[in-house]
Amino acid sequence: MADKFRQAELHYRRGLSLEHAGRIAEAVEEYRQALQENPQLRAAHVALAKYYLRNGLLAKAADAWHAVVAIEPDYEALTNYATVLIELKHYHEARQILRLCVELFPLDTFVTYELAYIDFAEGLYQQALDQLLDVRPIYNDEWEFHELIGQCQIKLQLYDAALASFGRAILLVDDDEQIEQLQDLGSIARRYQEFSLVSNEKDAWYATHGLICLGSNLDDGLNLKPHAEFAWSFEAIATTLQRAAALAEVHVWCCDQVLAFDTQSKPLAQALAQLLQRPYIQKIGDPEKITLVVMAEFEQSAMLEAIAEQLDGLHCIFALSMRSSPDVLDDIPDLIGLPIQKPSLPWTSQSIATATKTLLATLAQLTPEPNREQQLDYYREQHRLIRLND
Repeated sequence: MADKFRQAELHYRRGLSLEHAGRIAEAVEEYRQALQENPQLRAAHVALAKYYLRNGLLAKAADAWHAVVAIEPDYEALTNYATVLIELKHYHEARQILRLCVELFPLDTFVTYELAYIDFAEGLYQQALDQLLDVRPIYNDEWEFHELIGQCQIKLQLYDAALASFGRAILLVDDDEQIEQLQDLGSIARRYQEFSLVSNEKDAWYATHGLICLGSNLDDGLNLKPHAEFAWSFEAIATTLQRAAALAEVHVWCCDQVLAFDTQSKPLAQALAQLLQRPYIQKIGDPEKITLVVMAEFEQSAMLEAIAEQLDGLHCIFALSMRSSPDVLDDIPDLIGLPIQKPSLPWTSQSIATATKTLLATLAQLTPEPNREQQLDYYREQHRLIRLND
């Protein structure tokens, strides 16, 4: 047994030397061999935990910090373990670890802050805000602190206070992306101020995301809800496209040219191009023009990242169906028909040309909806803080 312990120590020290020399992969292998010889060698677990954390391997980092805590639960191990659990959204486990921190290190402000973050993540907004205010003297110069306070205040409908919090946060940052993030949060507070009551999903999607949601022929364009399944008919699609074009006509949004995201989106893009009286293009020619990218289905935020990488210029995104709720996505299109988990189209990849003709014929037969002006005024007059992609 003593030989194993000595071998473990040798592997660990060799790992440290290799790490200092920048030979990280070899160092990691030495740490692992050290633990094979002695699974209780705490320092090797710590070295691996830090390596995993630096490289974004959060699940492995959590396992490594768990091993460290099991051997000896000091402050560094407990707080690092809790922080990784929070990153993984394992809030219940993180709360348990932080409560142990409170027992061992009473009145620690970092622990209080992290507990407040968990309260916010779990919807305990007043409790989170109370804890944050308790540690304000310590974190008053940290912009993230004021950001979190502002987010709590939005949830508690304290919109003026939230705007003040985001304003203080902006004064503490120089990074353009962080400033934009805080300005977006301020826009959420301002959009909520527009409502005496957020009465349906269309209101909530606009207030929280600045989203234009159009609906279909099965609704009035104002009282909308998501669908688990929805089979788009040509009539439903035509109504949605007509609503999008009407909003463009009154300058709620605009574009200079229309591009289909993929083959199944072509009938939508070609019909919208005709409605908007804009050219339908196969590829970007002039990056100075605003391109409307049309997609039949939007599934994940990575699709928008791919579009942004390919398009060298201003653009906005229309998706007929969004297959997830806006609340679970990092980024969303600018205009959508409806959130639908399982949508289906009335055409296949083999019938694109026919589908375009049928859709255009259906659009030609549509008459303006009786509440058209109400629908237009929703975004034209009442709720104008729409968030459009660059």
